[in-house]
Amino acid sequence: MNKNVKKLDIEEVKKRIDNGLLIVRKHPILDLNIYNYTHKTQYERLWDPYTRMCRGLIVDGQDNILNNPFPKFYNLGETEETMIQNLPCELPSITEKLDGILGILYDEGDNVAISTRGSFDSPYAEWATNWLRLQGFGIDDFKMGYTYLFEIIYPENKIIVNYGNRAELVLLAVRNNNGDEELDHIKEAEELGLSYAKEFSAGDGNDKMEDALKYLEKFKGTEAEGFVCRYSNGLRLKIKSVDYKRMHKILIGLSAKDIWATLRDVGTIEHFLEDVPDEFYDWIKKIESEVTSSKNNIMNRSAKIAEEAKKLGSRIEQA
Repeated sequence: MNKNVKKLDIEEVKKRIDNGLLIVRKHPILDLNIYNYTHKTQYERLWDPYTRMCRGLIVDGQDNILNNPFPKFYNLGETEETMIQNLPCELPSITEKLDGILGILYDEGDNVAISTRGSFDSPYAEWATNWLRLQGFGIDDFKMGYTYLFEIIYPENKIIVNYGNRAELVLLAVRNNNGDEELDHIKEAEELGLSYAKEFSAGDGNDKMEDALKYLEKFKGTEAEGFVCRYSNGLRLKIKSVDYKRMHKILIGLSAKDIWATLRDVGTIEHFLEDVPDEFYDWIKKIESEVTSSKNNIMNRSAKIAEEAKKLGSRIEQA
């Protein structure tokens, strides 16, 4: 499953770790490392091929890439390449976007295991690993040289979408470890007896997109997150429903006052970014900029008033 000859350019990665753009965590037992981008990278949009690639990338002690998940991908219209006018002139593959935690299958020596995007032993990774092993899966059930990616869904992991008592790993994709080929995830899931991310209509014309949009119109609030489009050149983009984004904002309880109070008390809003979807980063940055600008204006005005007061004759007049 983990055979690969591609090496990670570790010197380039170390530069980004030193600059606070990437973080590495070691496996508790094995000689494995998992690389992930930091809040700073996401918040300041410091994306490059390395920060995008390190999104749960698993590497061995010799810097061989063993598991290569999706690189960072964006919302429709979020970047130049995801603007509607710049999309490839073809109908993409369109699948539902599930609302759980990304799980990355890897070889744990004599057994299979699941990591999350930034940890080998997070509670979600432990739950997913236990679930997979209880189903009786082993190393030989999965194709060597490929990374299997799952959505981890179980009741205690509910984010916005309410899946009821559903508790399982849902196959999202099967990518080769060089990141330049994907297998049919539906076929692979059926062979394994696993659930998979639903694909929308395979009809001609715009049936796929129409079905996907109807899917979002049908569900409200906590019933659907959105869908993912994948083009033949490897481009992926996500489209989230308005209701999902609204509910997520309510859930995390963000307000301009919260951001102001955090900047006042802590000096940074990094902890806000743990659970904030990409759609809110621009809004948070706008509020942070406005609050900082307002503070600076007050400080400057206060300094001028203090200088003027010094010219007055008595302390009473200065006060």
